Amino acid sequence: MAGSIFHEIASDIVRNISLLDPSKRFVPGETLIIFDEIQELPDVAASLMFFKIDGRFDAICSGLMLGIDYKTIESNSVG
Repeated sequence: MAGSIFHEIASDIVRNISLLDPSKRFVPGETLIIFDEIQELPDVAASLMFFKIDGRFDAICSGLMLGIDYKTIESNSVG
């Protein structure tokens, strides 16, 4: 049951990204999603947990100011 919730949230995120550029294709097991400058949107860091548990897509994050602004991220997932 819990896995399906993570699957739904990961699917929602992928769907929202696809709305920005419909030409992009997300292939399970082959797609890497890179979230850059996540200090600008701290909630993105928490989304990494959903991708880890869902398992269809790999996701990483980066940010030039992340080491300085890390305290603005309220939830930091593990995995």
